[in-house]
Amino acid sequence: MRPWVQSTAGVTLRVRAQPGAGRSEIAGLETRARGEVSLKVRVKAQAEKGKANQAVIETLAKALGLARSRLSLRSGAKARTKLIAIEGDPDDLAAALQRLVDET
Repeated sequence: MRPWVQSTAGVTLRVRAQPGAGRSEIAGLETRARGEVSLKVRVKAQAEKGKANQAVIETLAKALGLARSRLSLRSGAKARTKLIAIEGDPDDLAAALQRLVDET
């Protein structure tokens, strides 16, 4: 199972954030008890005043080689599990996400 869903506008990615980590990085896939699969993203930023949310977006954008403006938080501003919308060609984005998952 993949942590993203393609649409005509791009993809929606389920992310599990870990704020306050030693370094910002993509840490692979995580499967929760209910079977939900998420891409785990560790960030240095603390979970205060949206800093961790911005760090998650920055980390993902850098890992995917995309402009930050193409990523936006759809839900989960105050939760560890978030949905991130990524604008662009859905097939290209899905391929880039698959490469990212394969590398971790």
